Amino acid sequence: MTSAHPTRIDSYFQLALALIAAVSILAPSLAHSQKPDAFASAIEAFKAGKIDDARASFLELESQHPNDPTLLLNLGLIATKEKRFGAALGLWRKGLAHHPTNDQLLNAVDWARPKLAKSEITRDFDLWEEVRRVLIVRVSPVATTIVSALFFVIAG
Repeated sequence: MTSAHPTRIDSYFQLALALIAAVSILAPSLAHSQKPDAFASAIEAFKAGKIDDARASFLELESQHPNDPTLLLNLGLIATKEKRFGAALGLWRKGLAHHPTNDQLLNAVDWARPKLAKSEITRDFDLWEEVRRVLIVRVSPVATTIVSALFFVIAG
């Protein structure tokens, strides 16, 4: 579970990823883009805190370059800014599926994985498994048939 206030490490991490993304404007996959200014404006919008504008720009670029690791990294950063760590992990894992040695994506996944909320398994499941085991293992088939017949008679 994360706190409402980002830690110094979280701030440094997000700043570092934003700077990495800004430097990667010259990335080969985006160098041939029809709209290289869209990437720069998306980075500037992100830095200025205009998350909706940044997302729109990155999504437009992503439609042209669906597996670009830099775009997926930045879309994941936007998701983390909104505390949507699962969505961020999904974007970064998509990037890793196409670029498995990308250190920036690997570091982002390692950073975000512990941020996900832990879900607890309910105890009801254990109780049901115990009842099922007792009925199947310890009760004879004849007794099960008699109990079932009684339920049918009672139910009408």
